[in-house]
Amino acid sequence: MDALLIKAKKPRPENAVFIDGGSNIGQRFSFFADRFSPRNFTCQLFEPNPECVARLREIVRQKWGENPNIEIIEKAISVRNGVAKFYGTAEDEGGALSEGGTIAPTGYQGEGQIHLHGSSA
Repeated sequence: MDALLIKAKKPRPENAVFIDGGSNIGQRFSFFADRFSPRNFTCQLFEPNPECVARLREIVRQKWGENPNIEIIEKAISVRNGVAKFYGTAEDEGGALSEGGTIAPTGYQGEGQIHLHGSSA
């Protein structure tokens, strides 16, 4: 799922939330945050790949410091809570930081385990 960027009519809308589902190492968030200050939004960055999470935390800390409006959630977005197998994080040119991870077993060799963040959490 890609993040959706909607231009707000107000420069600082109340209760505005930026959600990045599958944040990887923050490419979409960086694009958003370079145009709209993370101080004015609640930012939720979902990323299940632990390799990406470590790099994402480093990038966020370097660019925006310890900003309480930026929350990194080490889970995948799902319709239910639980645990799932995570495939494909080493099969393409991205290696451990691959954007090709999936919970669908489509012939990938690499396999890990991720936590799911469902709507009931």
